[in-house]
Amino acid sequence: MGQVNPSEAAPYLRDEINFAQGREAFEKDDLEQARAFLLSISKSSRFSAKPTILIATIDTKQKKYREAAAEFSSILEPPGIRSILRVLARRSEPKCRATGGRVVKIMLDVESGLNTSQTLAELAVIGMARISYATKEYEKALTFYDKVSDSSKYYPRISLEKVWSLLNLNRHDDAQKVAGKLSRADTHFESIEAQPLRALILTDHGQTDDAREELARFFKNYETSKNQLNRFIAVRTTTEMPSFLPRDWEEDAQLKVYPKLYQCFGERN
Repeated sequence: MGQVNPSEAAPYLRDEINFAQGREAFEKDDLEQARAFLLSISKSSRFSAKPTILIATIDTKQKKYREAAAEFSSILEPPGIRSILRVLARRSEPKCRATGGRVVKIMLDVESGLNTSQTLAELAVIGMARISYATKEYEKALTFYDKVSDSSKYYPRISLEKVWSLLNLNRHDDAQKVAGKLSRADTHFESIEAQPLRALILTDHGQTDDAREELARFFKNYETSKNQLNRFIAVRTTTEMPSFLPRDWEEDAQLKVYPKLYQCFGERN
């Protein structure tokens, strides 16, 4: 992508190129270069909501929390919602356009995590929650975390983050309940992470027997998952995989850009 000059591209390709180059720079942690590409995208573009999320994320990484909050908020306000709806209205199958005697295939909405109004709104809410946490406004963070539906694919991750917000407010009992609920949902990796965290909370409460039981469950899951993953590496069989992995695999869009790796997994299922 670095060899492509957006200014020399046809108008309908310019924003796509800038977005792709901005995303590439972002993933390389070249944040200022990413910002430059993303800011060059037209506000009337179908990409207008997606760069906003990434720019806000860059601001958050650079601890520019006020700027990040303004960007995330713009997604949740009426103009931002209208922009998202325009994106949805323009969604279509991949299109082919003839240019200079050759066909250019334009892949629309290939960014799997950023292609629906619901996802964009959820990312904005989560972004606001994380800014509030970073600025030690834990009650405010909880308010935002509570806006994410338990049917969201991000719910396990924000549940884990919610536990830390509750702990910072000394609401240990509530934190233990959230961690306990999450630790029982074994289709998510976060459920494994929640088990030692819940054990720590139980220990602080003096419930040492329950804490030992939780730790025993964690170490059992750890050994089982490790053996299953080692078996997959050795013989590429997915008949016995950790319960959280198939879901993570399906939801991780980045894995799918590596066809050989994805095909290897897909063919064994």
